[in-house]
Amino acid sequence: MVRSIAGSVDSPTISGKINGRESKIIIDTGAEVSLARRSRLQNCQIKSVCTATNVKTVTGETTPVLGTAVVNVELGRLRIRHEVLVAEIADDFILGMDLISRYGLMIDPEQKILRFGAEEFVLGRPNVEAATVRLVVCQTTKVDGNAEVIVPARVETNPGYSLGMVQPASDSTHKLLIASTLVKTDRDIPIRVANVFPNAVNIRKGEIIGMCEPVARVLNCEEEDVENESKEGDTKGLEVNWDQLSARERKLAKGLIRRHSNVFASEEEPFGKTNIVEHRINTGS
Repeated sequence: MVRSIAGSVDSPTISGKINGRESKIIIDTGAEVSLARRSRLQNCQIKSVCTATNVKTVTGETTPVLGTAVVNVELGRLRIRHEVLVAEIADDFILGMDLISRYGLMIDPEQKILRFGAEEFVLGRPNVEAATVRLVVCQTTKVDGNAEVIVPARVETNPGYSLGMVQPASDSTHKLLIASTLVKTDRDIPIRVANVFPNAVNIRKGEIIGMCEPVARVLNCEEEDVENESKEGDTKGLEVNWDQLSARERKLAKGLIRRHSNVFASEEEPFGKTNIVEHRINTGS
């Protein structure tokens, strides 16, 4: 049983790939098995079922099962090869309890998050495109010259997603630096603002201070063991002008570098792209 075969209206969605094709995947905890739309399975062998089988929705609608197919499902770093039912449904793919249970996917309806291991996927809504929204200042705040403050703000309209990335607004009237920050959109958002000029600036209530971009996926990085001495070379190339440090200070410095080694570039791993947070950057073009 599934919620709908004519297009889900209230089930949460995530972006993923079905057989290498970008697809919108419906999360349906009421579906015992997962289903794929026939048109999404081009060049994929569909095995017929022995007996006539129908898929039934909670409202009583039915549609015949056309067969089964082994599909490749990609959700972030998770790769699944699984046999699913094939039917003429409106959605690209319905992820049912067979896959949710087998791979330990955790759904947090309150936070609108799907968790798998260290990854979190932001759940969206069917037929609602996540959009960039403006951030409005909640209260008038003074930013002194050469100073940094936290300015409370909130989203101007409902963005349709629970996590977003704060970005500067291109049409802002103030020449202030806005920190890019991962935030929750269902509450007041603390905006980190820096004034690099000598004159103070007043940011008034109701002004647009930044933009909130949609985030699709977050990867939580686990901290490495500070005392792990097996990782020789973690501090190689960074021990510059350390002669003036005491033995204790050297140990603390090495621990700090090891604990945050993922932010340092090296010859083997130069700075490049990141897959920790995925979001779109609005360039205005």
